[in-house]
Amino acid sequence: MVRDEWIRRCAARYVAAGDVEPVMARLYAQTRADDQAELHGESGAAWISPEDAADEDMADWDEDG
Repeated sequence: MVRDEWIRRCAARYVAAGDVEPVMARLYAQTRADDQAELHGESGAAWISPEDAADEDMADWDEDG
């Protein structure tokens, strides 16, 4: 999957599951993509799914209070 598609899907998950405004969702998704690139390389081949990345991030929101 190309990076732009990964970011689009991740942002869509933030909007659908987290009730996040689209502009903020895209920023969050770009940050998650940067995290995945740092952890697993730029190719995207070993990245977790964009939906899982958003879900993992949003799970932390409840813990942050």
